[in-house]
Amino acid sequence: MLPLANETLRQVVHPLTGAWSDWDPLLTLAARARVVVLATGTQGSHELMRDRCSITRRLIEDLGFTAVAADCDAESAQRVDRYV
Repeated sequence: MLPLANETLRQVVHPLTGAWSDWDPLLTLAARARVVVLATGTQGSHELMRDRCSITRRLIEDLGFTAVAADCDAESAQRVDRYV
């Protein structure tokens, strides 16, 4: 069964390289949605915040989403508020 699991993973896993296009497969799925939830197992790491920012920008700029609700600490929320 392990070879089948490995093949299935190869079909659905998309490596992250740091390129803007890394999120294209996710955005393809999100394009059909009215609501998208970005959840993480942890909060606060620089990499997670950077990636969440990239995905959120793409949702707004490329797909026309008009509202964002964020589950984050007060300091992060203030930074977002100042940016907007």
